[in-house]
Amino acid sequence: MKKLFVSILIGTSSIVFSQNISDYEYIYVPNSFEKKMDKFNLRNTLIQQLKSKKYKIIQEDNNSCAVLKADLLDDSSFLKNKVKITFKDCNNKIIQELKGSTDDKDFETGYPDALKNATKTLTISNPKTTTSLESNKETTPVATISENVNTTSIATSQEKSLNFTNGQLNYQLIKLGQNQLILVSSQSSTPFAKLTESSKPGIFHVVLENNQKTLAYTENGNIVIEFPQSDGSFSKQVFQKK
Repeated sequence: MKKLFVSILIGTSSIVFSQNISDYEYIYVPNSFEKKMDKFNLRNTLIQQLKSKKYKIIQEDNNSCAVLKADLLDDSSFLKNKVKITFKDCNNKIIQELKGSTDDKDFETGYPDALKNATKTLTISNPKTTTSLESNKETTPVATISENVNTTSIATSQEKSLNFTNGQLNYQLIKLGQNQLILVSSQSSTPFAKLTESSKPGIFHVVLENNQKTLAYTENGNIVIEFPQSDGSFSKQVFQKK
């Protein structure tokens, strides 16, 4: 049993900091890393490994404190191919660092093998409804709207709603209750998105009109919604306050 335990640890190591990566759901993977790490399809290998642990991949950088940023570094020695993966929060603080190595000295097969070894200790995404992560970045909260506003008042209570646009259509943001808002297109009476405030100021859980679940956040007074793509990535759409 002791030999089995030792063999599992060979080629992997993990440094865990004050926060836990499993508290996060979204990870931003840049289009490129340092030059040597851009070879041998390592980016796609990293994405596959993260998805296997239930993380959702963001392919556009943003300032959301609900998103971690991944980085992949060459950590090789003379005798071994080694890689190091770091995960940083919105304050550039390292949340977790993973290291992996392999005895395979061939770059083309050795680096992917070392990367897979590094992610063996990666915990499965299990975000909680509350988090102890504190951000030093200021967020702009969505303005409070009268709690008496309901879905039937969209057409008649312009003064009780906030107006936004995505550059193509106009939308109204209406507060339904203490923690819930809806974003409604001027061309439809059906809510385009339902937003529920999270425990983190300026970040919202979202249910889109097609029942897809995603994330939104405020940025410079605007609302940014991340839309799931068919390949598992996310694109963002900015709704500017008018």
